Amino acid sequence: MFKMATELSVSLLATRICGLRKIKKVAGATSALVIIVTLLDQKQRHDIGRARHGNMSALSKIVKPLVENAADFLNSFSRKVYHGQQDTTSSVGVMKDSTGKEILVEDATGEYGGINAFESAADKFPSRFPSDLGTWVSESKNVADAFAGEAGAVYPLKIKLNNPKIYDEYENMEADLLQSDDTGDFVDLLKSEGHDGIEITNSFTDIPELRTDYVVFDARNIRSVNAQFDPSKADSRNILSSAPAATLTGYGALEAINGQSSN
Repeated sequence: MFKMATELSVSLLATRICGLRKIKKVAGATSALVIIVTLLDQKQRHDIGRARHGNMSALSKIVKPLVENAADFLNSFSRKVYHGQQDTTSSVGVMKDSTGKEILVEDATGEYGGINAFESAADKFPSRFPSDLGTWVSESKNVADAFAGEAGAVYPLKIKLNNPKIYDEYENMEADLLQSDDTGDFVDLLKSEGHDGIEITNSFTDIPELRTDYVVFDARNIRSVNAQFDPSKADSRNILSSAPAATLTGYGALEAINGQSSN
C-alpha cells in the first residue's frame, strides 16, 4: 500500500514540478517515475509522504533532478535505426555471472530467443572485414530486412553517438580501413581521435537505396526502442535494460505489455 501511494505521489508531484510535457517525453511518462521509485532512499520516501500534505519544497529537490536526468538520458539516444540479424541460432547476448557482472554468451535469452545485447568493437576478433568494426545499423528498415533474410530478425533500435567519424560514402570508409593493419587498429585510431562510431551519410552499398548507415563501437550505446532508458543502468549493454517491471505504472505498464514505445 505504501509503495502504491509513493508511486502515485511521485507521479502527481513530478507532473506538478516538472510539467506534464517533460514527463511524457521520458519513455511514455513513467521511466522517470520508475527510476525515482527505484532510487529513493528512506528519507526521500518520507519527504514524499510530507509532500502529499503540502510540503512541495523538499520533494522538488528530489524529483526534478531525477526527471530531468531521465529525460536527458532518453534524448541522448537520438537516432532511430534498424539492425538485421541473419542467424538467430548463433546470437550472442549478456547474462550476469555470480558477482553480478555482465558477461557475453551465446543464446543469452534461451533456446535462440533472440538478441538482448550486441557486440562492441572490442568483442570482435580483428580482421580485414568491415563487419568487425562494431555493430552495424541503418536508418533504413529495408537494409535490415535484407540482412535478416527470411529466417532472421529485425531489431528497431535507438543509438547514442556523440562524435562519429563521418564519411560521405561507404567506399571512403573502406579506403581508410585498408590503410590500417586490421579493424582493431582502425577502431583504435578513430577512438584516439575522439570518435565513438562511424556515420556514412550517403551509403549505397549492399542494396540500391540511398540512406545513412552507422557503426557503433560501444554496445552500451544501443537500446531497443522498447527500453525504459534508465540512466542508472547506463553501463549495461542489455538493449532492454530498465527498472524491474513490477515498478511500472500508468502509460509505461501499458507500453511494456503491448510491446510499444514512445518516440
